Amino acid sequence: MLKLFISMAALFLGVGSSVFAQIEGKVYIDANGNGICDAGERGLKGVCVQDGLNVVKTTDDGHFILPGHKDTRFVTLTVPDGYQASTSHYLSFDGTGKKYELGICKTSVNTGNGYSFVQITDTETSLYGDWIDNLKEYVKTNPTAFIIHTGDICYEAHQDFHGHYLRSVDLGIPTYYCVGNHDLRAGKYGEELWQSHFGPSWYSFDVGNVHYVVTPMLGGDHAPSYRRSDIIRWLKNDLAQTDKGKRIVLFNHDLWFWGDDLLFKDKNGEQIDFADYNLDAMIYGHWHNHYYKQLKSGLHTYCSSTPDKGGIDHGTSCFRIYNADTKGKLSSATRYTYIDGILTSAYPAEGETVSVPDGKMTVRINAYRTISDAKKVTASVERNGRLVSTVTLMPETDWGWSGAVRVSGGKQRLLVTAEFEDGTRLTKRVDYTVTKQPLSVIATSDVWAGLRGNAAHNQLVNDSVSLPLQTNWIQNVGSNIYMCSPIVAQNKVFIGTIDDDKAKKCYVKAYDATTGHLCWTFVTSNSIKNTIAYEDGRIFASDASG
Repeated sequence: MLKLFISMAALFLGVGSSVFAQIEGKVYIDANGNGICDAGERGLKGVCVQDGLNVVKTTDDGHFILPGHKDTRFVTLTVPDGYQASTSHYLSFDGTGKKYELGICKTSVNTGNGYSFVQITDTETSLYGDWIDNLKEYVKTNPTAFIIHTGDICYEAHQDFHGHYLRSVDLGIPTYYCVGNHDLRAGKYGEELWQSHFGPSWYSFDVGNVHYVVTPMLGGDHAPSYRRSDIIRWLKNDLAQTDKGKRIVLFNHDLWFWGDDLLFKDKNGEQIDFADYNLDAMIYGHWHNHYYKQLKSGLHTYCSSTPDKGGIDHGTSCFRIYNADTKGKLSSATRYTYIDGILTSAYPAEGETVSVPDGKMTVRINAYRTISDAKKVTASVERNGRLVSTVTLMPETDWGWSGAVRVSGGKQRLLVTAEFEDGTRLTKRVDYTVTKQPLSVIATSDVWAGLRGNAAHNQLVNDSVSLPLQTNWIQNVGSNIYMCSPIVAQNKVFIGTIDDDKAKKCYVKAYDATTGHLCWTFVTSNSIKNTIAYEDGRIFASDASG
């Protein structure tokens, strides 16, 4: 009888625990956006809901039942395409057996013709900076589906700051977060503080034809409560419920894959092979640099630097814009912060004399704003207060615009106007002099073989120059230049370029120092973000791939 009693007690205990662990709730369309399931607000069928391990879909009336598990801390929905969470995409689980009601509402962003989203990462600050206003203005001006922060807010004060000032309600659009290594702080477990501000450590959401999956850093300053196997088991359950036709994009603070395979596994043999899924891209931070690479597996990997202070690779401060086409294929564009508006005349320069034998002068202008693209740049020539000619310039690179304008001899003024997508208008006036006489050119061998004049970058330059300086020639290299000084040797000018968005326009180029004609182009595997040097007939350069 005693054995029977113990067995029966154990059975009832097991049943009781199982029932208590069940999590019931509803996903509903929050018509009035108040975060409460009011009478008449209908449920939505087929929405995935998860408890940190198990993933189920809602029934016809929006209801769901999750089995729960011992580590359940949140009830989280996979926000479906065309919707956004009315207040939050998760609710804290308290184990009381209450019903968990998750509201969603229609999004204002039309994803049918493609859409864009923004990545920020490694902000590591508790100070309000202009980059935050840049970000807010950008998403206000440019329709944006969501913002993703790929980790390393860092430390207690930093997380408190982001938790109070950089959430969805503050930025005006859905804003998601990843756990970084420095986000794991002292507490009951490493992610405790982070979760108090940002919710579950892993979750997913759908936009357009893409299933986005957010995953946490596997370790850091303090040990997390989760293990690699926990993430693997949830990933399998999540992806099992995902439409096979959708592209998969992974977010994490660091890159999971460096080699040929797409295997994510733990030391005990638990694994998931993303080659079995439609994994298209992995987006990460951690390295404080701008870096794109397509792996042999075909996976596109994107790393971004910080929006507030730049990166260790000389990368400037930025946030990254991703554009998804109608099929969900991604492309990216770095967006440099702290630039309210720049409009510069690269040619002609203020006060210089330019040689224009045929009466047609090529104007080259740089125009850029953080929050909005330039849509039209025009240049007008004025002489003696009268308009001589006007030309609409054509874009050449992210900053550069050019076009040929008619000029006559003598002193004149160039009026440049740049119009931006948000309606901002910038103007620039440049006074210069035109002559039909050719300018004298002095070009000698090895006059400027490295930064500060030599390969060691330590030379004191005592050369004298005759003012005013004059432009002999100017070329657009077809890409961006950053932190690379041109060098001159063997009657050639050499320069290195960057392409942080697709790594397709990364070059070392050589131009004839006298004429400006392109002599040769060497395509590098990635961006050149530092100085190059000349020695003994060779150019030395190191790209971002090392």
